[in-house]
Amino acid sequence: MRVPNPKSILVILTSRGGGDRPPAVALACGLRDRGHRVAVLCDVDSVGFIASTSLPTITFPEALHKKRGFITRWIMRLEESGGEPDGDWPNPLVEWAKPLMPSSLRAISEFKPDLMVGSLFCIGLAQQLSAHSGTPWCFLNPSFYFGDYATSDWEEDFYGPFLPRCLRHCFVPLVKQADVVLHATDPVFDFQPTHLPENHHYVGFLLWEPHMEIAEFLKEPGSPWVLITLSSVAQRDEVVLARSALEALSDRPVRTLLTQPDEDIQHELGAIPDNATVAGFVPHTPVLKKSSNVISHAGHGIVSKSLRYGVPMVLLPWDRDQPGVAARAERLGVAQVVPRAYANPEAVERAVNAVFDDPRYREAAALHSERLEAIDSVAIACNVLEEM
Repeated sequence: MRVPNPKSILVILTSRGGGDRPPAVALACGLRDRGHRVAVLCDVDSVGFIASTSLPTITFPEALHKKRGFITRWIMRLEESGGEPDGDWPNPLVEWAKPLMPSSLRAISEFKPDLMVGSLFCIGLAQQLSAHSGTPWCFLNPSFYFGDYATSDWEEDFYGPFLPRCLRHCFVPLVKQADVVLHATDPVFDFQPTHLPENHHYVGFLLWEPHMEIAEFLKEPGSPWVLITLSSVAQRDEVVLARSALEALSDRPVRTLLTQPDEDIQHELGAIPDNATVAGFVPHTPVLKKSSNVISHAGHGIVSKSLRYGVPMVLLPWDRDQPGVAARAERLGVAQVVPRAYANPEAVERAVNAVFDDPRYREAAALHSERLEAIDSVAIACNVLEEM
């Protein structure tokens, strides 16, 4: 589909967030394919990540982008204070954006976008650029709804006592300033809010992976695979999840693939079972098409892809928004959940046995896969932006 009045659209993303990049890239590709002029403002690491798309990129000055830790320091200050943040606390998302503003404003001046799309960790930069340039902007939420009208308990949806307060005080005020908000999640999957503001839109899962040749070991015939995934942004002590999953599956008639983050954790795993393969980054889609189960950290990305391909799950929510993602998958009947505090081989094995032995998990996953196959989420998202 080619639109009659194409726009110039600048998509802003960073490797800091991990899981918020694929929805932004899926949307950028969709907009380009409909005839819009699209460029991506990002860090150097993301240039390599999206190279297979051939999207034009504008890069942040690397020395400035690497100044990180603003959110961590904000949370540490909150922890030390023992209370709520004072009104004079600077927003860490805006503080991170400040040194990037001169080069980003030059990009705005040269590219002249009609619209900007900001990913989760770039929300402060998108808001600041809009305030300085007058360019309208869209916030692309890569996970479930969070905001004033949430129907679930934030203290249960997010790991730890301080992240919910960070969201309320740092993220939500910026979200409220966006001209439009796209929720890149499935409304059936989400615990929908009591009221969805008029400028908020559920568009469905926006799925994208870098193009890579299928690994040779995936082409070999044999038993079904079970995919074990860790977060693309390394999480503390997540090796416990990996070890527990590998051990729980060691006697199962399956082939196990563990994909690890950028840093090599294989030396921490101990003896690798005979039915297991440990690899770095592997696109999930070709594995999921041959998988009978997924064991993961309950990242929104891997859960949405597993749903799309009808694969039931064992979820060990480890950090960030993962408890909320796991709760939503459990409610759909497609997953067994093992809380982080109880993650050990015995608990994981019990959950694996439940999912393998009860056909209702696979039946529920198949029903949602069929439903999702009929939804063109990228087209829905593009339609919303084209109507702005």
